[in-house]
Amino acid sequence: DAGGLGGPWNVVFLDPPYATGEGAAWLGVLGRLPWPEDGGLVVYERRSGPLGPAPEGLALATERVYGETTVSLFRAGGPEAAAGRGAP
Repeated sequence: DAGGLGGPWNVVFLDPPYATGEGAAWLGVLGRLPWPEDGGLVVYERRSGPLGPAPEGLALATERVYGETTVSLFRAGGPEAAAGRGAP
């Protein structure tokens, strides 16, 4: 649940507490919500380690590792996220 948030947004910063594991759930929610027609960006700070596949509606653009922290940048909505999921 997005807690009543609706969007669309151009940029979302996601920095949940590492110990909760809620970041992946929030990525799923963000991938399903509306984004501007040309897409947007999700900046996700998390504990370093495997992330798994990007949720529907998001495409991993790049990651940077800083010790025990990883910052993952996802393209959201728009044609670039669709291309990242293998859509035509």
